[in-house]
Amino acid sequence: MPPHDCGDHRSLARNRESYARQLAARGYALHLVARDAERLARVAGEIRAAHGVAVEEIVRDLAQTDGAERLYADVRRRRTEPVDLLVNNAGFGLYGEFVDMPMPRIQEMLVLHLVTVTKLVRLFLPEMRERRKGAIINVASVAGLLPLPYLSLYAATKAFMVSLGAGLAFEARKYGVVIQPAVLAGPPPTFMRQPASNPIGRQATSKRRMRWCPSRLRRWIEGGTSS
Repeated sequence: MPPHDCGDHRSLARNRESYARQLAARGYALHLVARDAERLARVAGEIRAAHGVAVEEIVRDLAQTDGAERLYADVRRRRTEPVDLLVNNAGFGLYGEFVDMPMPRIQEMLVLHLVTVTKLVRLFLPEMRERRKGAIINVASVAGLLPLPYLSLYAATKAFMVSLGAGLAFEARKYGVVIQPAVLAGPPPTFMRQPASNPIGRQATSKRRMRWCPSRLRRWIEGGTSS
């Protein structure tokens, strides 16, 4: 089977939208970032209508090498108050044999999962440290806890996020800044719509997805079971 995407950073996946909706319900003003301008506008409109909070829409491709710097500049132009919370949850999966993966998609994943995440933390963390207040959430994956054949690159990038977050959390805590080392999310809903030949596609309901553990993932990848 040729490599194929398992989710796409061009749109706000439902599990990513949930962060925005839950934060808005708690009264947070939001800056939402996505490549898909149409869907971004729809989600932002729904949040404004439901919660009455300010929502800024920023159409930006974070898989570009200068995406982090451009986003930071956008936020600084639009916002006078400090940023209290940064959520790094843009990402996509690419399933298949590594040797067959298109080089442009490899480049996009490396930039989006490694470079952009690192730069955004570096850009926003200093002002949080100065104020001794703030939080950063890096949304990784249970895939970052072990090698995963056919998702090798994705798992490796998520392992980087897990390790980086854990180290930075130790450094930042003395300044009163909370860095959540990693939110170990299971595969997003788009994984569930992949062909049956995709081991990650053979999963159950989203409720059961929350009970995933590395041993179960390994069984799936090695051709195990759907239970």
